[in-house]
Amino acid sequence: MNAEPNIVVLQYAENNCYVNAISVEKARKKHPSFSVEIERNEWKFEEEKFKIGKRRNGLYDKSNRYGVIGVYHADSIEELDSMVHAVVEALESQGSVFDD
Repeated sequence: MNAEPNIVVLQYAENNCYVNAISVEKARKKHPSFSVEIERNEWKFEEEKFKIGKRRNGLYDKSNRYGVIGVYHADSIEELDSMVHAVVEALESQGSVFDD
């Protein structure tokens, strides 16, 4: 049984042209610098800590188009709404494929 059954991890896909939602277990395997501390209501990616329900900053910066975007409680409508906005921001930041 998954230790974090109500947690959803939003990440960039391999080619960073879209995003997908995965389990905490899959995120830990795919992103070694990712962790979640349920007791503290926190998650960490590449040494940066965030509250569960929040996304990483700087999604508009092309250098941030990889890895975990945000972590959310699946049973919180407010957090899922925030996740939807994170998806929109992550995809809007893509720009044209012809950008230099």
